[in-house]
Amino acid sequence: MRKFYSRILAVCMAGTMAFTPFTPVGTLIGNNITIEAKAADAVDTSWYDNRTEGQTEFTITTAAQLRGLAELVNKNKDTFLGCKIKLGKDIDLNNEQWTPIGKAHEFNGEFNGQGHTIYNLKESEIEDANEEANYIKAGLFGNVEGISVKKEDGTYNITPAVIKNVTIENADIEVTNNNPKNPPNTLGGTGALVSHGLNINIENCKVKNAKITANNSSPRAGAMLGNIEAGKITNCQVEKSEVNAGANDRAGLLCGYMQGASSSNKEKEQANVIQNVRVQGSVKGRNSIGGVIGYYKEQYKASESIFKGAVTQEGTTVEGVSAVAGIAGFSWNIIEESINNASVTGTTNVSGITSVSQTNKNGNINGGNVSNCINNGDVTGDSYVAGILACKTSYVAWTASAIDNCYNRGNIVSKDDNVDAIAKITGGSKYTGTTVSNSYNLGNVNSASGNIIFNESNKYTNVYFKTDSSEIVSPKGTIGQTEAQFKDRTVVDALNANDGVEETVWYQNTENPDLAFNMTVTSDITVPGTLNVTLGKTMKLQASITPEDATNKTLVYTSSDDTIASVKEDGTVSGLKLGTADITVKAMDTGKEKNVKVTVKEAEKEPANPTNPAKPSQPTTKTVKKETKLTVGTNIFVVTNVKAKTVSYKGTKKKKVAKITIPATVKSGNQVYKVTAIADNAFKNNKKIKTVVVGKNVRTIGKKAFYGCKNLKKITVQSSIIKKVGAKAFKGINKKAVIKVPSKKYKAYKKVFKGKGQVKTVTIKK
Repeated sequence: MRKFYSRILAVCMAGTMAFTPFTPVGTLIGNNITIEAKAADAVDTSWYDNRTEGQTEFTITTAAQLRGLAELVNKNKDTFLGCKIKLGKDIDLNNEQWTPIGKAHEFNGEFNGQGHTIYNLKESEIEDANEEANYIKAGLFGNVEGISVKKEDGTYNITPAVIKNVTIENADIEVTNNNPKNPPNTLGGTGALVSHGLNINIENCKVKNAKITANNSSPRAGAMLGNIEAGKITNCQVEKSEVNAGANDRAGLLCGYMQGASSSNKEKEQANVIQNVRVQGSVKGRNSIGGVIGYYKEQYKASESIFKGAVTQEGTTVEGVSAVAGIAGFSWNIIEESINNASVTGTTNVSGITSVSQTNKNGNINGGNVSNCINNGDVTGDSYVAGILACKTSYVAWTASAIDNCYNRGNIVSKDDNVDAIAKITGGSKYTGTTVSNSYNLGNVNSASGNIIFNESNKYTNVYFKTDSSEIVSPKGTIGQTEAQFKDRTVVDALNANDGVEETVWYQNTENPDLAFNMTVTSDITVPGTLNVTLGKTMKLQASITPEDATNKTLVYTSSDDTIASVKEDGTVSGLKLGTADITVKAMDTGKEKNVKVTVKEAEKEPANPTNPAKPSQPTTKTVKKETKLTVGTNIFVVTNVKAKTVSYKGTKKKKVAKITIPATVKSGNQVYKVTAIADNAFKNNKKIKTVVVGKNVRTIGKKAFYGCKNLKKITVQSSIIKKVGAKAFKGINKKAVIKVPSKKYKAYKKVFKGKGQVKTVTIKK
């Protein structure tokens, strides 16, 4: 602005009445100066300024209003504690320089994108050498913090800040730190969605096509999140994004750095959670570089912390120097049920799942545990390279590590012999060793010697590896099997031999054992085509997801015109004004959408003295389509094929009944349906049921159909046409249970029912 005013002064002194436009554009008319703001300078706070008393919900629909939110927070006019900010439309920021929401102060409320997208966020942050020390914060949000309030009993009530249901697409953020007063580990963080968060929940968010560049000691960088303390990240995705941390530490596609509660604030802060997340793209840096997260630490609330269900997708690359891994570069917690498909390259401590895994219990490090995890990606390094976990440390407090129910299918390459298909660890003076159990390797391992698959220093139990040679010498507890044996259930049955239960990790598909916990995503949304709402009344919009067992069932509802018909998070529609509006129902996992035309009508008025009162209308026959629920007596069925007139048995409304008979047919209205299936989870965790009779038309029994029915002792199968029984269908039924089958199907059914979760003492009889 100094240049602008100096030019005006020069023009005035010369007596000129007009000058060539520049940015910002100005014109001189007499003694009046008019400045035309660029789009990036346009700020609209009218949505807030015109609020009603006590208003706590606000809807933003333009870029100017979004900048208005940033200005209100940054000037400390409102932190929006207890408020909900909603996006009413997609917003394009047009690659103009962005100032984060919470640059100088924090945002304390809830931000709900309602399934909308913010496009073309651009930010360039440069800290010069002559500036005061500062926490760099770059992203849509700069600083987001939840609130903890001490209660009378001395404990704290934590109200987290929430960011949810929003997509950031085509973000371009570059941070450069030239300020020696900024120590590298005190910078705020860099992430397209949030730079720094404390007591924050991130739910159902996505970042797509983001480019994050952190130069000159600017660590804690992620495509979505930079630096998170006491955060819960659930059901989030990163797609086709790039994080380049250069020579800096702690970078990942989901998040750069995540710190749990400290010793002084453990009562005021929530435990860390990362659950059901997927990432795809590239990340590179120096140390603590991970496909999902660079550095994950939970020290004082380890028992409450969750790191589960993280997936790096195919096409992802992870590059660094030390502590480089497909899931978590450096982890201070147990990692479970996670899959790496990324290619991982580093120098030392390089692995598919995590390179350093230290499990903390109240501040004491007991060791690193990884369970139910898969590495499918190639892992390459100079030394200490492994498929699941690799670490060389002298940390005295680290005492042991355990790897259970994991497998490697990637190629593992090391320049020396410090390599292992599963785990390669060297600890400090108190380290007692690494145990590897119920795991296997299908990948190739290349080392300096060329013949190392497993290390003698590890303790192995029930661990298998693929080999076509019977002459390979391997450590005790490891067993070589041919490729054919991996495909024909030989390995799976051996891994399950201890208890007869098919564990989650050993679900068998047609090629190789695979994980049963792979995310199930939404394939379709069922909604009514139209909805009529009476003015001044409410009506619930009924929406359902297919398949029913989708991992993330979150649906987001938005209205095209909130003045006519508004909609709540649970799908309740309110008729506010006569007219029509479209309600969009969006599945947050895949982005699938369906629209419902809502018409708000006047209430029908009864005539005062009807001379010809209308006859009562006759009940209409319910329109039946696929997935229609039918309740017959106390039993619930779902239509599976309208034309073939078949249904699946869904469950019973009478929860205390001890005996259930699944009939061959059922009549609803004037229609008779064949009962051809028992649905997934039909009787799950029913503790009252003792006897079940399966009707003669049942062809399939769904996954976990009788899961957890601990008192179920007798199952009588009348059907002779059962072709499929789902995984864990009988897991947890009574250990003395008897499954009685038709004599002519005895041999066939012993195979069909085998390994469906029941213990060995459960018998199949004619």
